[in-house]
Amino acid sequence: LPGNRRGVPDISANASNLPGYPVVLAGHWEVDAGTSASTPLIASAFALLDAAQRARGRPRLGPVNGLLYRLRAQSPPTFFDIVSGGNNYSPRVRAWQARPGYDLASGLGVPQFAQLAREIPPPGR
Repeated sequence: LPGNRRGVPDISANASNLPGYPVVLAGHWEVDAGTSASTPLIASAFALLDAAQRARGRPRLGPVNGLLYRLRAQSPPTFFDIVSGGNNYSPRVRAWQARPGYDLASGLGVPQFAQLAREIPPPGR
């Protein structure tokens, strides 16, 4: 994005309002979408992974960027690779097209959290 914001994706999540994410707002079920829905979903999944690590006596995950790139290189099934489509949603932001592997439209892809949990290396590795 123009200015001081990061515009390079690390990972992807569904941000479409079709089907969207069911949430409760002010006591009513609503459908949420966009980064307002997908970001908390991804954050909560990583919080669960972190809690599982701690329950096993392992250190916290901390910032996961390096871990994600390492796991993608060592175990590609830890991500669902987005290979088509693009991110052309705003004329202010340059659009990129998805392709196999890392790309500027979808990053590494969508984390497959069950597989990712199995692949987290023990401390010191």
